[in-house]
Amino acid sequence: RYQGNKMDIYNSFKTRMDESLKASYTNRGRLTCNLDGRVETISIGVNNLVGTMPEELSELRESLVKLGLMRNSLTSTIPSSFAELKNLETLNLMENCLTGTIPEDLPSRLTKLRTGHFQKNNDLRGNLNGFCNGTENRQIIAECGDCPGSMALVECTCCTCSDFNTMQYCNKDGTVQVNAGKLYAWETFNRGECSLNDVQRTWQEENCHCFVQKNSQSFVCSTECPS
Repeated sequence: RYQGNKMDIYNSFKTRMDESLKASYTNRGRLTCNLDGRVETISIGVNNLVGTMPEELSELRESLVKLGLMRNSLTSTIPSSFAELKNLETLNLMENCLTGTIPEDLPSRLTKLRTGHFQKNNDLRGNLNGFCNGTENRQIIAECGDCPGSMALVECTCCTCSDFNTMQYCNKDGTVQVNAGKLYAWETFNRGECSLNDVQRTWQEENCHCFVQKNSQSFVCSTECPS
């Protein structure tokens, strides 16, 4: 159990993470605790994390509600112990370098999960149909093959499908979703070479000569670069 003030809890958790991850932390990381002093939210996306995800995260099984590790360069597989995070409502692993098979019992044991992002990893495969149990307001995104010409790496009849090559999201009828959020972003090209394949790199060379600040929090690709 992680107890104490928030800084003590953060430092304790960070030390455990550093044992498994070679990290370059930025100020974007966030960790929050519940009223009992237990870690409830871990959001360390876009933090230049490399390495494997630590099995020790399962020690937060009673309290962890949100885990965000998106847009880093994490490798290897999803630890089987993640299925023990029984109170998890949000799991965001998108845009890493994950490979291997999603733990078979993950969908059946994460019964409270409402948002799961598994898309845009190198070669992450498996079956997520356990999430397709009729629960409303559940959003699961993965490479499930509904986009025209895309590969079906994950079996899932209720998922929103992503195409790793084109960064598009598709409806179940194969039509491309519009206004589905940022397709390419500054973070996409600045989190490790393993995250880009040849198609994406070609797109970057043709369409993303520089990044132009859109607002105080985001950048967009552009071919018109400031001199």
